[in-house]
Amino acid sequence: MIVAIDGPAGSGKSSTARALADRTGLIYLDTGAMYRAVALRFLQLQVDASEENVPLVWEKFSLDLSHSADGMKISLNGVDVSKEIRTPEVTDMSSRVSVLPDVRARMVQEQQRIAASREEEGKGVIVEGRDIGTVVFPSADVKIFLDASPGVRARRRWVDFESGGHEVDQKAIENALVERDERDRTRTISPLKKADDAILIDTTHLSLNEQIEMIESIVRERMDRRAV
Repeated sequence: MIVAIDGPAGSGKSSTARALADRTGLIYLDTGAMYRAVALRFLQLQVDASEENVPLVWEKFSLDLSHSADGMKISLNGVDVSKEIRTPEVTDMSSRVSVLPDVRARMVQEQQRIAASREEEGKGVIVEGRDIGTVVFPSADVKIFLDASPGVRARRRWVDFESGGHEVDQKAIENALVERDERDRTRTISPLKKADDAILIDTTHLSLNEQIEMIESIVRERMDRRAV
């Protein structure tokens, strides 16, 4: 079973997907973390996010995803970068590298490979991103599109940064989110958009627990149907 959760930054995709994985026993695949790892490699090499620099990144790029009690662990070239990929610098760079065709093609292949291996093991996956229901898994069993107002999403992202020890201005975060929304929605390759058969959930006035419970009921209903 594949559950696809799409939406813009700060809409609650990651938090919801992690909680749903815990509640349903499905495996959580954080595609955003995969792009962040690519972004981190660009930053390590001190090169611009451009197509001509992608081969430099692939020269030494080994990505490993594993699951633990603390969530998904991301290793880049054998080094655990789970915390390092959550900095504001990586966040900004990830939105720039994610529009590069060669980067997206490789990440989509990786995501499909990981999901296929989980299904072969008899385990479903919850995948979140921006093009999961439209490009990566267009035949997903459940498709959810989360959204919220820019101000609310900026507040959530500010809380995340603050809790991680990064001091940032909330208004600057909102401006960056609006810019990222524009890039994501208007890019030529895999733009951010709601799949025709996705369920739209506006989380602006929902607590995290409320949105999790709402989506869990949808997922469990589909799981029950498949079990019949």
